Amino acid sequence: MKYVFAVIMVSCLVACNSSNISKDDQLEKYFKEAGVNGCFAVFNNGKGSFNMYNLAWYKDSTAAPSHTFNVATSLIGLQVGKLFNEKSTLKNSSVTTSFDSAFIQNNTSFFSSLTTSIGKDTLQTWLD
Repeated sequence: MKYVFAVIMVSCLVACNSSNISKDDQLEKYFKEAGVNGCFAVFNNGKGSFNMYNLAWYKDSTAAPSHTFNVATSLIGLQVGKLFNEKSTLKNSSVTTSFDSAFIQNNTSFFSSLTTSIGKDTLQTWLD
């Protein structure tokens, strides 16, 4: 898991230059509605380009992006049947936790268990 995350981060840093970034300010309304600050980026692997909202925040932020991988893990878990809805539960560290609670609390143990149950090869297939 740490290896996959490290590869993603290095790829983003290496691949990200001013000539392959298109800014998408249309996403601002979603951040304002939620009352949060942040940025959003999608990398188009086929074209080698980024579509990004709030590039300045991305460049200047010291926020750790570690929990953003929980989004991908969650979507893959739903797709492959390890999660069925927001009330799905997993037993982790001898405690049963619901998906919605784990997501809100950034429960690392829950997402580690989910990642393990999905499996490395399945995760890699969906990330590719």
